[in-house]
Amino acid sequence: MGSHSHLDQIFAGRLVSRATTPSRLARAASEPTQRYDYEGESFTVDDYLARHPVTGFLIARDDTILVERYQYARNDQHRLTSWSMAKTVTAMLIGIAIAEGRIRSVDDRADAYVPDLVGTEYGGTSLRHLLQMSSGVRFSRSTPDGTTSCSSHGTRSPGSGLAAWMR
Repeated sequence: MGSHSHLDQIFAGRLVSRATTPSRLARAASEPTQRYDYEGESFTVDDYLARHPVTGFLIARDDTILVERYQYARNDQHRLTSWSMAKTVTAMLIGIAIAEGRIRSVDDRADAYVPDLVGTEYGGTSLRHLLQMSSGVRFSRSTPDGTTSCSSHGTRSPGSGLAAWMR
């Protein structure tokens, strides 16, 4: 399935264990009709997917999956890179950590919670600005070793790979 289903083998990460008792998502008894209007025409979810390169698509409300679709020979058992979805989940987790007293404020610097970011521009940036993607850090796909793709930062040793790219 390519690197997008195996980024945990490319980038250093931290395993988050599943809950002892996971929250289950129910499925709607029948899929509600979902339509949207664009430029004077009405479209369905399937119309949208036919026009856009979306691997997985999910609409949920509360604890119920209303619509779920996959393309490119994928299904609900495949791992998918979340890309921008991770930003929303991260923001929700930061809110939970603040409510639980594990993080004092979104105005704290990131390196107060992620020691690997000490001495980096991202480490000196507030969680608020990181969550809003307004850190002011100049982004470039070029890296210290001359590579030009974010997906090439797979080494796991400190001072190289993604950590070096963020310095």
